[in-house]
Amino acid sequence: MTALLLAGCGGGAASSSTDTPVAAETEQAVPNDVIGDHLVAAKDGVVTMPGVTFTLPEDLAAEGAGIAGWERINFETVYGRIWLCNPNEDLISQLSHPGIFDYMGIPADKSLDDFMAEQYTDSNGPSPDVIKQIYVDLGSNGTFHYFAFDMNKADELMPGTLDQQKQQWLGFGVDEGRMNRALELIGRFDEYLGCFEPTELKLPKMQKASDIDTAKLANLTLQDLDGKPVKLADAFAKNKLTMIDIWKTDCTVCVEDMPSVGELSKKYADQGFGVLSVCVDVVDNDGSIDDDLLYDAQDIVKTAGTTYPTVLAGKEFRDLIDVVSTPTILYVDSQGNIVDGPSRGSYPKDMTAQIIEGNLAKVQ
Repeated sequence: MTALLLAGCGGGAASSSTDTPVAAETEQAVPNDVIGDHLVAAKDGVVTMPGVTFTLPEDLAAEGAGIAGWERINFETVYGRIWLCNPNEDLISQLSHPGIFDYMGIPADKSLDDFMAEQYTDSNGPSPDVIKQIYVDLGSNGTFHYFAFDMNKADELMPGTLDQQKQQWLGFGVDEGRMNRALELIGRFDEYLGCFEPTELKLPKMQKASDIDTAKLANLTLQDLDGKPVKLADAFAKNKLTMIDIWKTDCTVCVEDMPSVGELSKKYADQGFGVLSVCVDVVDNDGSIDDDLLYDAQDIVKTAGTTYPTVLAGKEFRDLIDVVSTPTILYVDSQGNIVDGPSRGSYPKDMTAQIIEGNLAKVQ
């Protein structure tokens, strides 16, 4: 299982310090309805993510080891990973490092047999009966039923699984010392089953692309940082694909992303890609501009060195786009139709590039 990630601000999201849980929520309608991605470091020896906890085993705690977790939740599945983390490295940089415990969740009212029959239909691949044997029951929280992935059993039933996994890790640049340590801990899989515990989970209401009135969105006229009017329909018409990057002045992750977004806007400009930056905390619900926040926004954009346009959005925009946390990202075509999103959180630059390329292919 290859880990994906998001990090964001607002809605309880924080920085990626290994002392503080880091949660980032995303809402995305195309191509998958993703409810949330969560990247969390252990606090007091416990990784706490929506619906589950994982407690640092006593022997690893005695070593002073740290653990972190990543989890992706949508309506039909949960995928998660626990790994030994280095407290001196940013969590995001460690996502591709070897996990010591991988798990998944399926709807609590669905049987594992039915799930496997739906997911594993490739006649050239392993049968659902084989796949089912490598998942160990971890219990239910009433919303999802969780299962751990036993890589040792997988290697027994499908020889070469561990070798393939090692090659993948090496491809990610994982050093052999860290890889061998992970393999040692994977060998102790049975000891870690008791460290996992399902906890209460209620799925949030999710804004989908179909919930957004794109005609109203395109007809909005916002002002840029210099007070000049910008009609969104005109901004969209300049590109085959436009990324709408929604942010706030107090969102550290948003600001940190701006240089890489700027690089990608230039990289794909000749393919018809552009970026529209939308700052949503300078204008209040009455349409008044906070001069201090305006200065902050101007300074942020200047410092980041971005060349794509930035506009200020108030209540009318916020009523259309549910900005619970930032960054919130939308991709629209030249007519303002939503191609992808809305999604919340920050992706690594290379992953954002893949998303851009995939969305460009949809509008060519």
